Amino acid sequence: MTIYCDVDGTLTHKQDGPKPWPVWQENINALKKLIDDGHTVIVWSCRGERAAYNFCYDNGIHALALSKPDMCFDDEPSLHDDPRVMEGIDPSLMTDFARNL
Repeated sequence: MTIYCDVDGTLTHKQDGPKPWPVWQENINALKKLIDDGHTVIVWSCRGERAAYNFCYDNGIHALALSKPDMCFDDEPSLHDDPRVMEGIDPSLMTDFARNL
């Protein structure tokens, strides 16, 4: 499965104030499990490709590739109209999703 995952608010805790926000270690661990289980994971950020790359590097996230997503974890509600995005998904459910694959 190919999974796209947002950084801000999904792999970090959303809060008031400037980015970057504090890491959401539980979701980072879940993402690493998905990669270890053989899934292709693409990490993105509204702050750009370099910010996503640096976040992955700083947090030991490897094996990123480019393709169309089968599923997406993102805190942005406007993406819920995209048929590739699981409607109404809450980033806090990411760990449960990975555990049940």
